[in-house]
Amino acid sequence: MNRPPVSLPHIIQALLLAWRKPLSLQQIQELLEPEQLDGAEILAALEQLESSLTNTSPLRLVRVASGYRLQICGSY
Repeated sequence: MNRPPVSLPHIIQALLLAWRKPLSLQQIQELLEPEQLDGAEILAALEQLESSLTNTSPLRLVRVASGYRLQICGSY
């Protein structure tokens, strides 16, 4: 069975869910090193992830001092 390719925002979402602490942009870039992505591509994917979670998920992408994390929306 052929699976559709996984999008970068979904990969980043999985990383953030699996990590116990916020991930910085540099950490995300290092984890995705084989892809050789630059910071702008990762930031764009983070923006897409944030947009896709808005109004469709109890999760929110939040930027904190140490990086990015997913957290449950306050209304849940």
